[in-house]
Amino acid sequence: MTRRHRHPEPRGSTQTVPPRPDDPVVPRDAAVPAVTTSRAAVRLAMIVAVLVAFAAGVGLTWSGGDAPETATTIRGEVVELYGSGLYRHDSLHVGPVHRGTDAVAVLLWLPLLGYATARYRRGSVRGALLLASSLLWFLYLYLSLALGAAYNELFLVYVALVAAAGTALALVLRSVDTQWLANQLSVRFPARGIAAFLLITSSATLLLWGGLATSALIQGGPPAHLGLATTTVEEALSLGILVPAFLCTAIALRRGDTGLGTLLGFPLLVLVAGLAPVVTAQTVAQLLAGVTLEPAEVAGLVASWVVLGVIALSFVVRAWRAIDEPAPPGRR
Repeated sequence: MTRRHRHPEPRGSTQTVPPRPDDPVVPRDAAVPAVTTSRAAVRLAMIVAVLVAFAAGVGLTWSGGDAPETATTIRGEVVELYGSGLYRHDSLHVGPVHRGTDAVAVLLWLPLLGYATARYRRGSVRGALLLASSLLWFLYLYLSLALGAAYNELFLVYVALVAAAGTALALVLRSVDTQWLANQLSVRFPARGIAAFLLITSSATLLLWGGLATSALIQGGPPAHLGLATTTVEEALSLGILVPAFLCTAIALRRGDTGLGTLLGFPLLVLVAGLAPVVTAQTVAQLLAGVTLEPAEVAGLVASWVVLGVIALSFVVRAWRAIDEPAPPGRR
């Protein structure tokens, strides 16, 4: 009796196995999930929404105060205080700015955060980009308040918002597949236009805040409108965080890394676009509080940010439309 030996398949060969009748049929162009939804990011976004509603609501509704009318800075300058509400210990120039920002946070950014969170939970890459944009804006805002506003009763809320928004932002960015995002961008995606705009914005920011800081150093005194603060937080954040972020994103887009460039550039564009209503609301709040502003200063400040905001918003819309996002499962 002879035993038949089966010869082993040579290493590296592939063997085709016929499908069974009950195997599911997977189309060749089946979409790979672009977003691995982070439950922790969703929970943190909800926490951010609750804390923002509380903090901004207190800032808008708190009236009255026990602050003195003026205060003397460490440089011996007498500064008029806002004297009312949560920001009563801030200067008259700065206090209304915070209230104007609170109004925009409640009317614009909170609804946007809720909409983006709902879309992100369904695995939408557009929802992920919009959620990252909202979290970036809240992170920047409350980092400015935690470091730059006069100490008030909500200081720990500001710190909690910085921690929650920053952690959620990192989780959302990590959950997006940049390779998928790059492959799904259509030819209409304005990579070169966005890169050029970010370079222009970084240069304008560098000239604006860097010029003010350099002018103060040359004159040997503090910057204008420093008030009761001991340093310029806005300039430090803009020059130390925003300018490098603009430059790195523009370089990524110029080198053809559209996945990473879109993931980072979309939130930055939304941030710039959102500064237009913020600056407008801040200026209106200052005028209503009796702050004296030169007409040319108001027109130049508001007009410049509105122009930048409109251009940034146009790029946001074009980038949004250029993302060929597949429909969720079960939906045509």
